[in-house]
Amino acid sequence: MTKKTFIETLKVGLAKMNISDFDDIIRDYETHFANELAKGKSEEEIASEIGDINQILADFAPEAIPQKESSGRGALFTGLVISDFFVFLFFVIAYILILVPIALFASGCALGIYYSFGINIISVFPIMPYWIGLLFGLDFFFLGLIGLSSIYYYARFLSWMTRKYRFWHQSVLKKTEKQFIGLEKSSRIMNKIIVYSSFGFLIFAVFGYIIAAISAGSLEFWHVWDWFV
Repeated sequence: MTKKTFIETLKVGLAKMNISDFDDIIRDYETHFANELAKGKSEEEIASEIGDINQILADFAPEAIPQKESSGRGALFTGLVISDFFVFLFFVIAYILILVPIALFASGCALGIYYSFGINIISVFPIMPYWIGLLFGLDFFFLGLIGLSSIYYYARFLSWMTRKYRFWHQSVLKKTEKQFIGLEKSSRIMNKIIVYSSFGFLIFAVFGYIIAAISAGSLEFWHVWDWFV
């Protein structure tokens, strides 16, 4: 079975069942095909490894509550409820932690503007000569870009974890094993941003330190400019 046939058959089957995460499922399998094709496999080999498409559709079918075999399912549901509680707490903490790269992005941009334009009106921030402040300001801008790319990668990873847990939850309820699909390829633009901003941050941090040390005549220039007095 070719990739086109597999995806089209999957689309038709999922559409008939009115699956809520239809687009996510299709995107995961398209990504899986792309990753495996890059390894040199043929479309037929990949489709064969994934398994029977009818079984896949059956795995995603809305669950029908069986009239029999009720014994044991109570324990299963109890276990899932307990695991859901702890996983919910984990996801709450994980989603709260996205505030860290957001704060990095916001503070980097704010300090970049502050020092690049030589504002120097807030006594909490260290005072330095304008041209040195400009170097450190650009350094903070790159730090903000690192924060921006971190938001993208972290949010992408959280989305992937959420989908995978939902798939696992469904497979446990239906006592089936679903094909594990990895992370989809990341944006080329964001990949370039994280690489260039990291290099920029390191270069301007080192260059800014050297210029500041030469200007102050001391390797510990912060003491010369009374930053911590």
